[in-house]
Amino acid sequence: MSTDEQFDRLASSSTALADLKGNSVRSAAYTAAASIASFVIRIGSTMVLARLVLPEHFGLLAMVAAVVAFAEQFRDLGLSTATIQAETLTRQQVSNLFWINVSCGGVITVVVAASAPVLAWFYNDERLLPVTLAIATTPFFGGLAVQHQALLSRQLKLGRTSSIRLISSLLSVLLAIGLALAGAGYWALVAREVSRSFVVTVGMWLSCRWIPSRPARADGMRKIIGLGGNLTVANLLGSLVENVDKVLLGRLFGPVATGFYRQAQLLVTAPMVQVLDPLFQVVVPGLSSLQKNPRRYRAYFGKFVSVISLTTMPMSVLLGVYAREFTLILLGEQWLGAEELFRILCLTVFLTPSLLTAHWVLITLGRGQQYLILRVVEYIVSLGLISVGILFGAPGVAAAFPLTAALLLVPTLWYCFRDSPVNQKVFWAAVAKPTVSSMVLTGALLSINEAFPLSHSVLAVLRGGAMGVTVYLACFALLPGGFRELQAIVTDVLGAFRRKMVSPNEVSS
Repeated sequence: MSTDEQFDRLASSSTALADLKGNSVRSAAYTAAASIASFVIRIGSTMVLARLVLPEHFGLLAMVAAVVAFAEQFRDLGLSTATIQAETLTRQQVSNLFWINVSCGGVITVVVAASAPVLAWFYNDERLLPVTLAIATTPFFGGLAVQHQALLSRQLKLGRTSSIRLISSLLSVLLAIGLALAGAGYWALVAREVSRSFVVTVGMWLSCRWIPSRPARADGMRKIIGLGGNLTVANLLGSLVENVDKVLLGRLFGPVATGFYRQAQLLVTAPMVQVLDPLFQVVVPGLSSLQKNPRRYRAYFGKFVSVISLTTMPMSVLLGVYAREFTLILLGEQWLGAEELFRILCLTVFLTPSLLTAHWVLITLGRGQQYLILRVVEYIVSLGLISVGILFGAPGVAAAFPLTAALLLVPTLWYCFRDSPVNQKVFWAAVAKPTVSSMVLTGALLSINEAFPLSHSVLAVLRGGAMGVTVYLACFALLPGGFRELQAIVTDVLGAFRRKMVSPNEVSS
């Protein structure tokens, strides 16, 4: 078999499309399992490191991470999504994309390293100079792995990518805890970030045995880079908005306030990420493969919106109602300053995930320019609200994000769904039952806490979780069509793994 034939087999999406439902469910399940394990590791490490490392040191890392996250948008250039979304790919096309990603990663590393003295001056903290130099290596490592991960995702082999990220998280956390116990302070946090990036890169190369060829002219590059360019600009602006809050807080209120805000943000968004990342990795290649089949595209989209809402909405309710208890359990009493921020940010978890699914329509249909326009409007609104919110400190900044989602919900749905296989009826039908059930759940949890208060944080959360699952699922099942919907989800999961067990020759996810 020639090198090009080997690559065609590696990059082909025909195997995933042959059993799209089964491959999607299995991939989502594998990725979700790994994400849950990674989330447990993250929460466990946070509980440990928050007691070994000062809030001020977390704030230092957040100041640098905000700048690096913004710069790293140039590393990917949206080319991983372009690789996944493309109907056909050649070995030379992906090789060219690989070298573009590596070059961008190297340039970013140099630029961030060169900016270290500026950051130390801007924040008036000399400790940021060596921290920035160390963190600057992560974009280069990341650039080496972009296309290898995209090829694995294209075939829905997400069990592999998830396992790699899980192993990298575990190893980096163990290193960080060891250094923290040795008194390394903020260097423990720095080592966690750098080592995780390095291990992910090594794992992707070992899992995807593809060696890129030299850069050369290839047909179709303009279309691929065009989509990637629009996604890059959109992601770049998004990174600016998502990190300007921490930059402003660091500059105006110092590392302590920034540390409180950053930890509250991480703890609230981490559960949402554990749900959205696996589904995004499954939905984008799945929907992309159905571009020419509107009926299946619409059904596939509606099912995933339902699953996302079914999961994230009650999660946000539980986090919001027990914000104080989660803060005490996960961070300790010294972090109670983050409680109010924690509760405000939970509104973002309720509103944003379902809204983001509308973006998937534009991405998977290859409408990069429309996606860019949408994101620009969203970012302008967010920046305006952040600019007003900063006058009220960290709580005002935190409130900007749920307010943005609420204001733009209806216009975003109209813009994304026009001239597409999806309509608003599909979306609202998917989110209606989770929304109603979550409202009932909120009332039930607040009532039980008022009638029978518990002073022990762990017991309160355990009681709330057990009661929450029962009330939420019962309410969902009693709504019209709710029981059939839950039954269909269970049937899809069991059926997908049953087909996997009786089809040993099928390509593993």
